[in-house]
Amino acid sequence: MKKVIVTLVMAVFATAFVSAQKPQVPEFKNTVMVLKADGSLEKTEKQTATLKNKGGNRGGGWGYSFGASGDMEYITLQGGKSPVRLTSGTTFIVKLTDAETDPESAFYLTEVVVAKNTREIYTKKDSGRSVKEKYVKLTYEKVEPGVYKIKTDPLKPETEYGFVPIGKAANGESIVFLFGTN
Repeated sequence: MKKVIVTLVMAVFATAFVSAQKPQVPEFKNTVMVLKADGSLEKTEKQTATLKNKGGNRGGGWGYSFGASGDMEYITLQGGKSPVRLTSGTTFIVKLTDAETDPESAFYLTEVVVAKNTREIYTKKDSGRSVKEKYVKLTYEKVEPGVYKIKTDPLKPETEYGFVPIGKAANGESIVFLFGTN
């Protein structure tokens, strides 16, 4: 009888230990959240953004583009600073649309350009210049099917960042998840 009780108690403690090690999972799909050290979640700043386009250099003013695109595409976001302030070693978590979605094809993390009281994320620069220079390298750890921890390369202090969904929504709007570093 004692062996049964001891085994039962050990099973309860083992279950509690395993569940304490497993982080919470975001309630909603495609929502990037901060994963705190205790396994609980914290929201990032969430803004609905529309992709905008402004004409750029067209190659000399004579109407010739010389094969390069003269447009710039960008997302404008309200406020000069995110109210969510994090440290460089922060871990994020996301629940994707389904278990078969590749996390590398869902979001990218980029530095955000601050312009007065707005923030901008460039998705295409003038004359074909790359926007990827502002991207932050991400690594993913599978928590369960369709749920991933996201770790970043070291982030710059006092910088604004945004997780941007890859691909365009049918209405041209997308939800961007923002934060700044201390």
